[in-house]
Amino acid sequence: HEINKNALLHCLEYSKPVPMDGIHDLDDELWTLMEKQYNEGRSKGKTTHFPAIDEIFSYLPGDLTLITGIPNHGKSQWARMLMVIKSSIDGWKWGCYVPEDFPLDYFFEDLCHIYLGITTDLTYNNRATPEQFAESLLFVKEHFFCIYPVQSDRPQNDPSLTPLTQALLHYKDLLHTYI
Repeated sequence: HEINKNALLHCLEYSKPVPMDGIHDLDDELWTLMEKQYNEGRSKGKTTHFPAIDEIFSYLPGDLTLITGIPNHGKSQWARMLMVIKSSIDGWKWGCYVPEDFPLDYFFEDLCHIYLGITTDLTYNNRATPEQFAESLLFVKEHFFCIYPVQSDRPQNDPSLTPLTQALLHYKDLLHTYI
């Protein structure tokens, strides 16, 4: 065992550090950034345009927001309402993965309804006029698109071929996704 111990001590004494991905310490650059945030304040997210909601939530670039709760209690409707408001005021575009809303016209009609604040359903007397409906379709077309996986013979290990990657390349001004 003495030979192994000496060999190990020799290796430790003459070893050189090997950089490892994913391991970070508080380096000078990060230290400077944190001092700046301490003195000037941390950057805040973008407004939802609802002051009461902004107190607890805002759109922070790079964040992943998960909305959880009891099924059929309005989570999707609430999120879509926030997206429609953000799009109508700030012009945001959204790439949406919504497999529960199929066929797609269900999802897009829902956005039209939210945008207008009145139904587009034929069975109601107080529904959108043809002009209002056309306006809502244009709004939805400009600000929303859906991403759905498709069956393909193309290799799936190439990330440039994923529907989301293709959408990001096609919609260069896309800011946000909704899943």
